[in-house]
Amino acid sequence: MKRQDLLLAEKAVLQYIDSQQLREGDTIPPVRELQAELYLSRNVILSALASLRSKGVVSKGDSARQGYKLCVCPGL
Repeated sequence: MKRQDLLLAEKAVLQYIDSQQLREGDTIPPVRELQAELYLSRNVILSALASLRSKGVVSKGDSARQGYKLCVCPGL
């Protein structure tokens, strides 16, 4: 995936989080919901979430079903 595409996907996810008025500690909607809302593929969403995780914006639960939680509110 190109760096520019990844940054656009990250921005789309962050804007969606902001529009849903999620706060620190809230669970981010599931990947399937993000796919439907943002019209992006599963792989693109997962890549964007992995990048945001490495930046400390989101964290992943220990089990597969726990999903992602917001660590830091994005300042959009």
